[in-house]
Amino acid sequence: MRYLLLFYCFCIANVYGADIEVSNWVPTDGQEIPSMDAIVGDTITFKWSEGIYDVFIHPSGNCEEDEAILVGYTSGSSYTFKEDDSGKELFFACDVGQRCEAGQNMIVAVSSKSMDMEIDSIENAFNSAAYDPKITGNILVFSSLVLASGFFTIILI
Repeated sequence: MRYLLLFYCFCIANVYGADIEVSNWVPTDGQEIPSMDAIVGDTITFKWSEGIYDVFIHPSGNCEEDEAILVGYTSGSSYTFKEDDSGKELFFACDVGQRCEAGQNMIVAVSSKSMDMEIDSIENAFNSAAYDPKITGNILVFSSLVLASGFFTIILI
């Protein structure tokens, strides 16, 4: 049973920490950059094809530049969400000229997906299965594969 728990922990670790790409960091024709959600451990990368732009996090939650945190000055600049970001909405903005005020900004709502909650859930499922005399070893292995595929489905959604 311990080996299966380790396998699930490996599956969870693969789900934890997605890459988010913002390829439209420079909006055109009045387009707005949509808000999005992220989980602690995810990395957001901002890309643009040409021009002078930058990316900052504004703790103010608007275009005020006081105490802004630099993410980067070049296309491909990235930020990995930390546990301190959990439960917050981070305001990303371009501080070149009046670009923030013109709409080159976005909000990312960050949440924390507790690894402990995932492991407890898996351990409870195993304990329930282990004490049910109707479940044989083959069914337990099959159940393990089904649970693992559920974690990989999360990646695709």
